[in-house]
Amino acid sequence: MDHRLMTTESFSLRRTRSLLNLATLNTHLILFFTSFAVYLYMGIAFSNTYFNQIGEHAIQYVDQILENTRKQTSYILDQYPKLPCSTTRETLRVATFHSDYAKDIALFNPKGQIFCTNAASDDKFHLYQDILTRLDQSPKNETLSYTQAALTRQYSIFFIFRNSTKYGLSISIPPRYFTRDLSNRLHDTDIYFQVLVNGRTIKPIKSEAMPLRHMAFHSKQHPLEIHFALTFYTYLNYLFKYSWIFVVLYLMVLLNHLQSKKKQIEESSLEHSVVGAIKKRELYVHFQPIIDAKTEKVSGCEALIRWNHPTQGNIPPSIFIPLAQRMGHIRELTDFVLETCMDMYQRNQSIMLGRYISINIDRELLLTPDFTEDVATLCKEYPCFHRAFAFEITENGDFTDDELVVVERNVDTFHKLGIRLFVDDFGTGYSGLNFVRQFQFHTMKIDKVFIKNLGHEPYLTMLLESMLTISDSLNMKSIIEGVETLEQLTILKQMGVSYIQGFYFSKPLPETDLIEYIQRQ
Repeated sequence: MDHRLMTTESFSLRRTRSLLNLATLNTHLILFFTSFAVYLYMGIAFSNTYFNQIGEHAIQYVDQILENTRKQTSYILDQYPKLPCSTTRETLRVATFHSDYAKDIALFNPKGQIFCTNAASDDKFHLYQDILTRLDQSPKNETLSYTQAALTRQYSIFFIFRNSTKYGLSISIPPRYFTRDLSNRLHDTDIYFQVLVNGRTIKPIKSEAMPLRHMAFHSKQHPLEIHFALTFYTYLNYLFKYSWIFVVLYLMVLLNHLQSKKKQIEESSLEHSVVGAIKKRELYVHFQPIIDAKTEKVSGCEALIRWNHPTQGNIPPSIFIPLAQRMGHIRELTDFVLETCMDMYQRNQSIMLGRYISINIDRELLLTPDFTEDVATLCKEYPCFHRAFAFEITENGDFTDDELVVVERNVDTFHKLGIRLFVDDFGTGYSGLNFVRQFQFHTMKIDKVFIKNLGHEPYLTMLLESMLTISDSLNMKSIIEGVETLEQLTILKQMGVSYIQGFYFSKPLPETDLIEYIQRQ
């Protein structure tokens, strides 16, 4: 097998450095200000809804105050016909004391004459005619007025209502009570406001800043209005109050950006690209000749998969094959190599006659019954399959007892089909002799690590001779990988090696170059 180009570590370091350069300060600033611009636009767009809601709630709040005041005092109207004013006055005083807003309470008759108050005075006076008219027009027989009190001559808000007998109450409410509660309610909004009763202002707007907008809200039950003056600081307060939305928005934009970057990184990463390479046919196969040591003629070749990445160039098999194994796509790679080799063999049957192509089979495929069944199908469809192809299995670890049962069954199926099995990279794993003893192999491929310093390290020669002895004792042929010099070739011939594979004869070749190489021989 060919592992000459680049180590996994150096390739990974290059990718890591490129990933670190993806996140920049400018990117974060752009995302930040983009999120802020979107938040600002959304905030201004929804501000009308926000301030409308506040205004409507303020109106409802005042209406509720008046409703509660009526509930607290309406019992007086039920008692009056049975009691004289002197007795009722005490009731009025008690009601005033317990009321949250009433300062004075007075009784009036169906003609609109006030004849009994909580004050000691027995003066009688009439309600204005327009007040009586509004009472007649009101579905609930109630209204508001902003005028001078008859007794104190101070301007007050009068809440006036009557029952079905036309007797009613006139309740004096100091304006500051309303403005105080509304100020407290609107304090954290920086909204300047004014209150109008029956069209008369009881609190003018006093804004230190130029209003940018005015809004008016009307009660559906009473002649009451609340006007807002919205300044720059009002909008600033509103945007700051909901700044958490900006934070969430920024985090969402940032997360979306990171997800997009992650997807781009994944799509540009080898882990993702190796899947795409299979689909896009970026993979191709080269063939390295296997030479008969005696005749120095091509007896076969090993199929070696290659990958030419569109942006990163040639990716070494030592990088992408382990990735495919880890991601569960080794079957797709193997199927691709099989299809390519079968097409190549059929195109060149006359030249490849008597020669074979060895294909690397991952140990995981030996544990897959489907793969064995598919190979059996191929042997039926192509009767020459078992002569044209051999499977190389790497000695890279022991099987568990359960796995061993499956492997033995599948290996036995291969033998019955007549397919030759090679043990690849013998001597580099830790199972060694036990691996070749468990299964019947046709050929032993000895890794190039034992050839590199051959002739210069005596122990290597002894070790290599012992491997060849094992091969002979198990009735296996031998292929020596990584032969690059004449000196190595000469020693190996003297040792009786069966076959040679290495750069001394040829590097891995494309199909056309391999055919030309065979023809030249």
